[in-house]
Amino acid sequence: MDNKKIIAVWGSPGSGVTTTSIKTARELAKNSNVVLVLTDEVTPSVPLVAPPSGETKSLGHLLTLPIMKSISVFQHLIPAGRNLSLLGYQSEENEITYGEYKEKRVQDLLSILS
Repeated sequence: MDNKKIIAVWGSPGSGVTTTSIKTARELAKNSNVVLVLTDEVTPSVPLVAPPSGETKSLGHLLTLPIMKSISVFQHLIPAGRNLSLLGYQSEENEITYGEYKEKRVQDLLSILS
C-alpha cells in the first residue's frame, strides 16, 4: 500500500503557518515517517525548532549541489524525533545566500522524499 503523500501549507507571514506545519508533522509522525520541509528563507525556522548541529544541513545547500542523490537528501535531514526529520534554511541564510536553482531541482527533491 502506497500512502506517501505531500501536504503543502501556505499562508501569509505571521498567520501561524510554521506552527501549524510543525504540529501537523508531529501528529503525523506518530504513525509514519515524516519530513517537514520549511522553506521560509526570510525567517528560517529550523534554528528555532532544532538544536544547531554544526553541520551544513541546509535546504539551500542541498538545492545547489551539482547532483542531487537520495544519499545527499538524507545527509541533509535533521532528526527531530523518532519518525520526524526537518529540512530547511539555517539562520543567516536567505534568497541570495545560495545560487539559483531550477524548478526541476525541487521536483527531484520531492520525488526523492516521497
